[in-house]
Amino acid sequence: MLLLSGCAALFPRQYSAVDHLSFLTRALDADPRGREALWRSYGHGDASDDTQLRIALLQSVPHHSGYDPAAARVRLDALAGQSPASVDVAAVARLRLAEMGETVECRNEATELRARLARVVDIERRLNQDN
Repeated sequence: MLLLSGCAALFPRQYSAVDHLSFLTRALDADPRGREALWRSYGHGDASDDTQLRIALLQSVPHHSGYDPAAARVRLDALAGQSPASVDVAAVARLRLAEMGETVECRNEATELRARLARVVDIERRLNQDN
């Protein structure tokens, strides 16, 4: 039994991509208090790739004290370039980076559309004042 526990310490549990994506789903579905609880449990974890990925995933999700999208990008970029031994970690990191990029693009497009709408409203207002 002692021999097995010693081996477990040498080979920490590695999570699959599905495990990490389930973790991200839990974080996204959680309310702010739940996210804060997740952050407190992972925010200062060990240096394993799995833990670093979970920290980065949490940093990319708002409404808790650890929210830091810039730091999340740095961590995710580093993990996305991992060696083939961490294929699942790298794949999930690349996926989250892509999602974050799409979110930024969507926000930028929404901002642009709001500005265009404001210009149209301004034009209509001026036209109505002239009549």
